[in-house]
Amino acid sequence: MENLSGKMRVLFLLLKALRPFWKEALLSVLLGTAAVASGIGLMGTSAYLISVAALRPGIETLQVAIVGVRFLGLSRGVWRYLERLVTHSVNFRLLTELRIRYYSALEKLAPARLVGTSGGELLNQAIADVEVLENFYVRLIAPAVIAGLVTMGVVWFTGTFSPWIGLIITGGLILAGVGLPVLLYLSGRSVGESIASMRETISRRLVETIQGLGEWITYGKHEELKLELFSQFHTYDRGQEKRASILASGSALSLLIQYGTAWLVLGLGIDHVRSGQMGGVFIAVIYLVALTAFEAIQPLQQGAAFLGEAWASARRLFSLMAEKTEARVPGVPAAISADSDCRLK
Repeated sequence: MENLSGKMRVLFLLLKALRPFWKEALLSVLLGTAAVASGIGLMGTSAYLISVAALRPGIETLQVAIVGVRFLGLSRGVWRYLERLVTHSVNFRLLTELRIRYYSALEKLAPARLVGTSGGELLNQAIADVEVLENFYVRLIAPAVIAGLVTMGVVWFTGTFSPWIGLIITGGLILAGVGLPVLLYLSGRSVGESIASMRETISRRLVETIQGLGEWITYGKHEELKLELFSQFHTYDRGQEKRASILASGSALSLLIQYGTAWLVLGLGIDHVRSGQMGGVFIAVIYLVALTAFEAIQPLQQGAAFLGEAWASARRLFSLMAEKTEARVPGVPAAISADSDCRLK
């Protein structure tokens, strides 16, 4: 099992690869935070508007809330669109940069270092392993920062009504945003690594099959080959099903934590209204704010389930890119050295 220092090194290299795009990454985080905050504000403002309107006040009393609902309803879609646009732009540029550096490393390592390495393995690393790293930024790094910022804002807002309400929401968000992802990662780590390994095996086998298909047919081994490939694809599908089952269980637990937290906030809010510590029109506000705040941490749970596969893919990529060897071609005295330039800068 890979030790903690090895995983921290992989994490450091992934973050280092993101450094050239830090401005766009920061913009995507700000836009994502604005989108989630707009959704939370929309629900809270709508609840306040309905609660106050039930008391039949003058229309001037409702004007600010009406304008707020209109603005938040429209801006939420705008922020979300811009956030997706910038996030995927950063992600695709990051994957492009990783592929360029991977190919540069291959050029310096070839041919001696790649002896014994099949084309299927290299193809899987260049395409599938790099694509898996999409989950690292889209489902882990950016959502983690957004979740932290939104959590602080929600806790501050609800804490103005009652410190206990803020504490309950803090506990629920930490449990769903930290505890549950850790549980999903531990549950899905072996499955993710198995999926990554099986995907590499299938890719290598398919390339070998295509290259030697004539020989397989000539010697009458094509049926045996077909059964072998079907067995490998079945094993790969079973791994995908296991991960889907882990994600489904995580979603169920997340909903349980989300609604449990909201009901606790509702119960405490009712007690505060009865004791005169809070106005009755704010009960629906704090309930819906507590309920929608969990939108910020939901991507973390999916990212945690894919983290094992991402670690395995990143480890294979960086181990090859960091290789250092002298690859000599017969008859050519010059050495092609894969030095530290292969490493991520």
